[in-house]
Amino acid sequence: MRHFKHVFRSMRFHIIILYTLLILGAITVLSSVSYRMSYSMAKRQKMEEIGLLTSQIADSLNVYFEDAVNAMNFFRSDITLREDIRECNRKSQAERYEHVRKIQGKMKQAILNDNDIHNIIIISDNFQFNCQDSGIGNVNYGSDLIREIVSRCDEMKKYNMEFLSAKNKDYVYGGSGKEEMLVCFPIKDADGSKTLATMIYVLNFDRIDKICKRQQLWEQYGCYLIDGKGKLFYAPSSTFPCPDYDWSPESATNEIDNMMLLSFAKIEANNWKVAYQIDLSEIKKQLETIRHFTVITSIIAISLVIFISVYIGGKCTRSVRTLSDSMKKFGEGEFYIQVDENSGYEEIDILNKNFNHMAQQIENLINEVYAIRVSKQQAELEALQSKINPHFLNNTLQSITSLAILGRNQEIIFAIDSLRGMFDYILYEMSDMVPVSKELEYIERYIEIQNIRFNHGIEWKRDIPELVLSYRVPKLILQPVVENSIRHGLKEKKGAKKLLIQGEVIEGRICFTITDNGVGIGAQRLGQLEEMLAEGQETPGHIGLTNVHSRLKLNYDSGSGIRIRSLEGRYCSVRLCMGLE
Repeated sequence: MRHFKHVFRSMRFHIIILYTLLILGAITVLSSVSYRMSYSMAKRQKMEEIGLLTSQIADSLNVYFEDAVNAMNFFRSDITLREDIRECNRKSQAERYEHVRKIQGKMKQAILNDNDIHNIIIISDNFQFNCQDSGIGNVNYGSDLIREIVSRCDEMKKYNMEFLSAKNKDYVYGGSGKEEMLVCFPIKDADGSKTLATMIYVLNFDRIDKICKRQQLWEQYGCYLIDGKGKLFYAPSSTFPCPDYDWSPESATNEIDNMMLLSFAKIEANNWKVAYQIDLSEIKKQLETIRHFTVITSIIAISLVIFISVYIGGKCTRSVRTLSDSMKKFGEGEFYIQVDENSGYEEIDILNKNFNHMAQQIENLINEVYAIRVSKQQAELEALQSKINPHFLNNTLQSITSLAILGRNQEIIFAIDSLRGMFDYILYEMSDMVPVSKELEYIERYIEIQNIRFNHGIEWKRDIPELVLSYRVPKLILQPVVENSIRHGLKEKKGAKKLLIQGEVIEGRICFTITDNGVGIGAQRLGQLEEMLAEGQETPGHIGLTNVHSRLKLNYDSGSGIRIRSLEGRYCSVRLCMGLE
């Protein structure tokens, strides 16, 4: 408690707080103003962008509608079509067949010429006859929609045309609720005084959908199509965010409820409106970069202020604090630490020199103790290795003696040649650490000798990547394990005798696994072996394992050594792990 009271009353603490509050306040005000200005500028830019985009969509739709209109203009100026309609109006249903066939042929040709036009209907002014293409269902000529269209077309001038939005079921028996764009116009006589018939056809909705969707610039967007009555015709979803919006101007771009931007423009071909809407969250999302930059700048600025404040407020006590920190680290085990002896203050320099002298003396003592410990470990390692080599030679000579008794001279020559190679490795390979490839050559010669003893009954293979072969391991580290596998596992095995040597590098260690399909080790005996290995005791009948485990423990860290897995009567697997060289 006294320590905190002292800190709070210090000039250094007050300077740090003062500078931090000043800079923090300035950054807060600057960030707020900067964010608002950036938001306002980004919003104006988006308004310009969606205004331009809406005009482009309106122009594209206008071209599409005009092309669809022009494709059907020949119906209004076709003299033979008008004559056929007149004849159909005068004649009975049985007599008008030929004229109807001609009209249907022209309808079919129009659909073939333009894939965006389908479902063509022609209705006479007094409903005496009607004609439709084969792609339409059963048209309800008595529906309110059809009668309204015929009535409105009768009042139109010769070259007028109207676009309507309607559901398929409004004029087709059993139709769907799909929204369609209908185009209707009157077919007048030559002087335009009398309406002979009304033509209705449907524009391809897929083209309209593609035109609207290909202009997508943002994830949260909406492109809408509003008909001449202000009714929503097309939308990316079933709802429209502004159902009561005023569509009377020809074009506008506005902000709505501080949540979205809405722009609309007039389509000249049919006096419809196309609207484009984006959520303001898109703009806010783009401003996240500015927000993150501001936060990072604030952190850097505050850190700089604190650093300067600490420097100004703590200049007089820094040297003492440095020495105090060094002593603390020294007490935690960092014995090699040194402090600057030129602090600028004579009293502090004396303390620093005495501390450095003490640290150097302790470092020298630690190095002496470490050198003694390393020498002791090296002596123990050499003693362990000297116990292994006679063990190899004894077993090998026993095998050659058995061959001589049996008179197998060629195999004796082969065994002696293999033994010579083993002696070359043992006597003339002076390094204690050898490449894995050389250790495996030695193992191969050893197994060749043992295979003579077992009438070539040992089937063995190795699974070691090329990368592992170049690493260095302690000399004669694998042979004792292989010898134990043959001697205690495969010797009493009936049937096929198999031995597998695997190697891998995992988590900064090189590991070898020697597995045989021999008689295995019982659970009780396996527990005894593991306990003896852990305590460094001699394992009767398994001298090689104890030696190898001890060598690994002395050469590497505590995580190195031997692990044994076995199932009696099935297999035995010995895994050696050591550090990389």
